[in-house]
Amino acid sequence: MLQELNKKIRSLDLKFRGLDSTMKILVVIYGALFGFMTGYLIYKLFVAHDYFFLFIYIIFMIGMYINLYFQKKYPM
Repeated sequence: MLQELNKKIRSLDLKFRGLDSTMKILVVIYGALFGFMTGYLIYKLFVAHDYFFLFIYIIFMIGMYINLYFQKKYPM
């Protein structure tokens, strides 16, 4: 099991190294935003009981996916 996990991590590392610099920056920024927004979403849903942020979160995730898709398909 540990060897399979090591192979997957190595595969992701090689994929990340193969990206151009614009995509690397986007992946790091979106990864940080994803982590922050996911934590904030959990707080908003389970502590503050504010469900509007879920709508904003879903729109952001769709926009992020579309942006990364087109950056990969049509690089600058």
